[in-house]
Order: sequence, then structure tokens, then C-alpha cells
Amino acid sequence: MSAQVVMAHTNHRLTFMVIDGEPQVIMSSPRGEYLRTVTAAAIHREEHAAGRRIPLRRLNRIDSELRGLNEDWHAAQGKSDTEKRSAINRRLGQIADNLRSLGKEFGIEDLEHLGHASRYVEGNRLVPPWDTDIRRWFYPSGYLTATDTWRAAELRLRHPTDRNLFRDESTTPHSYEPIATATIDHKPRVVEHWNTAGNNTVPVVRRDFYNDVQAAHLQLVAGKNNSSDGAVARAMGARFHPTVGKDFRGPDDET
Repeated sequence: MSAQVVMAHTNHRLTFMVIDGEPQVIMSSPRGEYLRTVTAAAIHREEHAAGRRIPLRRLNRIDSELRGLNEDWHAAQGKSDTEKRSAINRRLGQIADNLRSLGKEFGIEDLEHLGHASRYVEGNRLVPPWDTDIRRWFYPSGYLTATDTWRAAELRLRHPTDRNLFRDESTTPHSYEPIATATIDHKPRVVEHWNTAGNNTVPVVRRDFYNDVQAAHLQLVAGKNNSSDGAVARAMGARFHPTVGKDFRGPDDET
């Protein structure tokens, strides 16, 4: 069942569904609703002002697909529908690209400069407070169980006579440091990952990089050496840049 309601002076269509045995209110995908709104505005402009048949025909096709995708979104609210929702969001991203291209081709400014899909972004830049301390906001604060297991195994590479020391993989030749000082170091550095890939992807990809024990991306390092490496990186100009790509998503964004 669905009904039209007004919230904050804006019309929204709410769909009432039973999910996993419980009644819930389902709103359309916010990104899908936004794209439908800007598409409808462009259609109105073309019908009543510009009068151009080619962009109008393309806009009507896009509007029809968006309507169908929003209906599919309503139907994909169960716990087993995560991949369906992800597929819908991927298609919405493609449609957004098509709208930008159409806007640029026909001089429709609202389409050419569509807002970013992430609530953390305006244009192509993170907004405050998320533009500072980027590592804390957009990378995990802890590790997965598999990473903790890897860490425990690595700590077994101890000094042959002093079992309170572990082998620091960042030193050549390897030095042995107190186990209590052991930290996990990332290769490449987290700041390097962000600036080359992490700023244009979704949280699960950044999580997987942060916990990647399969590709020699992690090593155990004494805290003093980890801090020293970070200082070297900063001295070389390594900084988390607040610019992001169109595919960037943060926590709680639709992915």
C-alpha cells in the first residue's frame, strides 16, 4: 500500500510493506527521488520553454526508467535484497552520468551540474567536518577477526631467546621490539590509498584494503617506527586530500 504525504512542505510517496514479519514504512531511494525531481523539472522546461524534441524524448525515457527503478527499490527491502539494492544504485549512478551528459549537450545547467550522491560531499569536495581527519571518518577504527588472527600469527615470529620481543618487519635487518608496542602498518600507506583509490569508492572497499592480509598490505611494526614513518610521509607532503570522485560513498550513504 502507498500514500502521498507532505513532510517539510515536500511531497513524498510512502510505501507500507511487511518485511520479515514486521510492518515498515519504505521511502523511495533518496538518490532515485532526487534524479526524478531534476528530470521532471527538465521535462517541464523543455515542454514549456525550449520545446526541443530530442532532449525531451530522452528525458521521458529516463523518467520512465527512474519510475521503474523506484518501484523495484520498494520491492527490494528484505534482508536478502542487498545485492538488488546495490544494482539499483549502480544503475542510478549510470543514469546520473547520462543526465550530466545530456545537460552538457543541450545546455541544461541543472542536469550538467547534478549534486553528488554522497551526503558528505558538495561538488567534488568533502564538506566540514568530514574534510578533516579523513582517516577517522572513512576508514575503520578496528580490524576484522581475520586480521586479528593474522596479527596473532605474526606475533609468533619472536626473538629466539626473548619471548617478549617480536620481529619488526619495517626494519632492515629486522629488529626485535617489545610485543606491547606492536602496531599494524599498511602498505601502501592509508593516506596513499585514499588519494589514489579510497576517495572514489565505497566503504566496504576501504574496509577490505584496511584488512587485506592476502596481498602483503599489512606488516607488524613497533609504534615508534610506525610514527616515524608517518612523520616522514608528512614531511614528503603526504596529506589526505578532501576531493573525491563521483563514485565515492561514505558511511550510511546508499551503495
